[in-house]
Amino acid sequence: MSTWQCKYMTTFLQCSQLASELYDEMKNDPDFRDVMPRTLEKGPFGEPNYCFHLHLPMSKVSDVCELSLSYVPDMVQRTDNNGNRLHLCETALMDCDGNVVFNEDLGYDDLRRFDTMDKVKEEVLRVMRLVQGPVDASDEKEEKEEKEEKKES
Repeated sequence: MSTWQCKYMTTFLQCSQLASELYDEMKNDPDFRDVMPRTLEKGPFGEPNYCFHLHLPMSKVSDVCELSLSYVPDMVQRTDNNGNRLHLCETALMDCDGNVVFNEDLGYDDLRRFDTMDKVKEEVLRVMRLVQGPVDASDEKEEKEEKEEKKES
C-alpha cells in the first residue's frame, strides 16, 4: 500500500469515527428520535460509514426528504489559522431518491459546513423546524374542500 493510500485510509477511518460519535450522540437525544436511522450503515471494510441521512418525515417542502450528514476526507484535513485541525461536517438536503437538492429558502444554495457537533445538531434542529413549518390555513382549506368533493362524488 502506498503512503498516499495509507494516509487516505487513516483519514477515511477518522471520518468514520467522527460520524459514529455524532450518530451516537444524536441517537440518544430525544430531539432527534423521529429522524434518526436505526443503525449507522457500514463502510466497505465493516467500519461505520462517514455519512448518514436523517429522514424528515414531516417535511412540507416537496423536494426535501432527508438531511445528509458527512465527515468527508477532504474536509477533515483542513486547519484553522493556528494550524489546529478542523473536523468539518457537511450537511446537504436530499430528495426522496437520494439526490442532493438545493433550496435557498432553507439556506441551502450549496452544501453547508460546521466545525462542532453542537453546531451540526443546531443545524439539524433548524432544518427540522423549517421543513415542518407552520400549518398554512390555505392548505387546510384546500384539503377540506377536496374531502368534501370526494364525499359528494
